[in-house]
Amino acid sequence: MTALSIVLAVALAAQTPAKPVAADDYVGRWNVIITDATDTFVSGGIRIDKSDAGLSGGLVWRSGATLP
Repeated sequence: MTALSIVLAVALAAQTPAKPVAADDYVGRWNVIITDATDTFVSGGIRIDKSDAGLSGGLVWRSGATLP
């Protein structure tokens, strides 16, 4: 039992804390699977851009052009 406690303590101490989330972590193109009441489909995707004003992006919903 003592050995198990030591192994558990060492394993917990070796874990690194999670990195805080920054706006840059969201920038890029993302594929999304959307489930609604009647269907599951792959959206065309989400695009997130960073500019001096902040974050902006667009969404393609099922088909068509990117909407801001």
